[in-house]
Amino acid sequence: MAHFCASILSDPLSWPLLELLEHTEWTSSSKDIDKVFALIGLANDQQTFKPLINYAHDAPLLYSQVALKYLLNGDMKILNSASDHSFSRYRQLPTWVPDWSTWPRASSLGPQISRLRALDGPHPYKKPTKFPTVSPHGSQLTVSGQFTDRVVAIGRHLPLARCSYRGIAFIFLESWRRLAHRNLGARAHPLMTKDMDVDPHVDPLDDVFARLLTLECPLEHLRSESYLRTYLRFLGQAFEHEDVFKYCDRMLTSCRKRTFFVTEQGFMGLGPYFLRPGDRIVQLDGGWTPMAVRRKRAGCFELVGEAYVPGLMRGGWEGDAVYEDICLV
Repeated sequence: MAHFCASILSDPLSWPLLELLEHTEWTSSSKDIDKVFALIGLANDQQTFKPLINYAHDAPLLYSQVALKYLLNGDMKILNSASDHSFSRYRQLPTWVPDWSTWPRASSLGPQISRLRALDGPHPYKKPTKFPTVSPHGSQLTVSGQFTDRVVAIGRHLPLARCSYRGIAFIFLESWRRLAHRNLGARAHPLMTKDMDVDPHVDPLDDVFARLLTLECPLEHLRSESYLRTYLRFLGQAFEHEDVFKYCDRMLTSCRKRTFFVTEQGFMGLGPYFLRPGDRIVQLDGGWTPMAVRRKRAGCFELVGEAYVPGLMRGGWEGDAVYEDICLV
């Protein structure tokens, strides 16, 4: 938060409205529309949103208008803030519209994706070749995407209340690791370890799992240390090691309010809190991350939310993408 405030004070017009909303989503206001209106004057894209300032509008209408300003211009990142709509206060909102009035969900993966891209060098996101469209009544969004996978199993959620490190390690995380081995094993997709400096002396599946728990965060102490060894020290409660403290802190930030899952094609990942077996994984044209969707009715899907899947975060799925229209409601 200190870094965010310093950035705003040094250059008050350096952030688009979406990033301001993401960084202040934990705050509250007396009126839900002020979650947006209070930030428009600080945004570098304020001219786009000033016409929306109207206190006769209710929050659902305003939130939908903000989402469409981005989506109809081909900016898909806002979908990453629409995760876990079951938490939403305004249940009449379409699942593709973020509800900025609530904050029990995990923070958007956008900053994590930006970090991964920075490691690869400059790689600007491309807008979709086919921009989203909205239905006349404003409840259905048609996007272009490719269905790539299906969720087959999920792990228990980390407790939201305080729990001992030993309980987290053995009741939850180790059950996740066993779930991955039980469902993947030799079927683990090779893309998970592609271009990854995997320790030849450890099980690749375990190494990917240990990295996943921190969203592959390149912690300083792990440059010459194995993620898996650090994870094993965490299991052994060897907290005299500074790296275990850092790893544990990062793991709790990454995993709480997310669901561990494995897929039909041999991937593991972290997804939305209310993810279920049977949910589909889709790569959206112009999307920032893989997304989970759930069939609502014939031809229509609910957006469940963003997913972090090692091997697919740098835009890679084998073969040429074959996109189709997907209707989100």
